[in-house]
Amino acid sequence: MLKPRLLLVSYDIDDEAKRLADFLREACNLPVSCVNFDYYSNEDREIFVPKSIGEEYVEELEQKEWSQTEKAYCAFFEDIATKFKERNPGRTDRKVTHASWMDISSGISGLKKTHLEWEFRGRGSKNKEFWVSIHFEHMKKGREQNKKIYEIFKKLEEKTKLFEKELGITPEIRFEEWRAVIGVKRDVGSLEAADNPETKKWAVETMTKLDTAWKKALKQLDFVDDNFQLTTAGRIALL
Repeated sequence: MLKPRLLLVSYDIDDEAKRLADFLREACNLPVSCVNFDYYSNEDREIFVPKSIGEEYVEELEQKEWSQTEKAYCAFFEDIATKFKERNPGRTDRKVTHASWMDISSGISGLKKTHLEWEFRGRGSKNKEFWVSIHFEHMKKGREQNKKIYEIFKKLEEKTKLFEKELGITPEIRFEEWRAVIGVKRDVGSLEAADNPETKKWAVETMTKLDTAWKKALKQLDFVDDNFQLTTAGRIALL
């Protein structure tokens, strides 16, 4: 069976496109090549000369064998993603990768810089935390936007305890340089120790509760309408 490959084709492949291709290869193990066209013409003909960019990295990627840890991450997230999809039909069609995290779209039409995420965090193989969280990630010059979003949800939680009521536990709402995060964690020690029915059940149930709480919060703030489309206020606050 042939592996899927992705081609980014343009007259001019800029640095941002190259960085995107690099990210997809590294984070998602996706074979991505860029094709740049040089264009020539004279009175009676046009000539397009394709130039492949990054093909050597794709060949290296295709020859690469996943490590045991990468395979373990893939199997873990495959299991909880399958259970989450069974519990929430139609909510996501996200495929798993070999990374130590897996994200799910926000579920809000037009909101592209926000997602829900399962993530292993912590240095070393025996000191892991497993997080279920919402990420607001305005990467480019987004520090002030992330700070603004952090303050909105911090004040909402202090006032209503909405997330705490839905999750049954007080969430951590934190601001970082390139993102704001609402989440809860579980100390698991290691990936091997986390690979058990209890932790996986907690991961699925908590993600389902967080997805519900997040949408209730947006409704309470009048950031979305009944069809979970962003309102004008939502666009101003979140985009």
